[in-house]
Amino acid sequence: MNAGPVRWNSERLLDLAPDASEGLNHETYLPAVRDVIAARLPEPDAARLRKAKILYGAGSAHVYGTCYFDRWTHDETHDVIEIAAFSEESLEQLWITVAHECGHVLAGWSAGHGPIWKAAAKRLGMVRPVAAGPANINELDPDLVALLRQIPSPDDGKPVNRSASSVRVGGSTSGSPCPLGIGTAGGTSRGPGSGSRLRLYVCECAPVPVRVRIASDDFRARCLRCNASFKRATVGSPVVVMKEPETEAA
Repeated sequence: MNAGPVRWNSERLLDLAPDASEGLNHETYLPAVRDVIAARLPEPDAARLRKAKILYGAGSAHVYGTCYFDRWTHDETHDVIEIAAFSEESLEQLWITVAHECGHVLAGWSAGHGPIWKAAAKRLGMVRPVAAGPANINELDPDLVALLRQIPSPDDGKPVNRSASSVRVGGSTSGSPCPLGIGTAGGTSRGPGSGSRLRLYVCECAPVPVRVRIASDDFRARCLRCNASFKRATVGSPVVVMKEPETEAA
């Protein structure tokens, strides 16, 4: 349930960014933005967002932000949000991107940009969440915008974007909107273990196991041929099938 608009004074906002008295840089500014957005939520959802590791990285061309699920550990495993420096257009764009990626943290890796993610993004102040970004600042709740404007702006400069050049080995200079998150098993488009939210499960049929891909970490089924339970295949495991057999799973 949406906790409704949150109104803080400047002193409370400075508490979120204790280094503000000495000036903020992007690395301290972005967590402050995340914390203001998280304050719209009741616990424990707010705590979950505050625990997400937020990074200000180079990013990829035309990708504003990425959510890496379960990729940081400190006592427990947390998600990682990377905000792309070389796609930065304005502080307002950073706010929208942080809210967008926080929506992925709340919705989980299986939600994509579907209704669960949209509902989570609306709770965070996005009026009409969209997959591609960034949206216009009018797409953020005016009360949230008013709070975000109270955070002192970072004073460490800004990236030289759009005209920056780089050398990429084996990659493309073109990008795409939010890639939904990295770190799940099954995908290969961005390297082993990336992209796809489908998990690979195999049975014990020999010499060719039956393979099933499903978007679940808890797939419970038994193969009707070998009578063995399907087990999660590890990333990079040598499961090679020359010819796909007909499959039946209970």
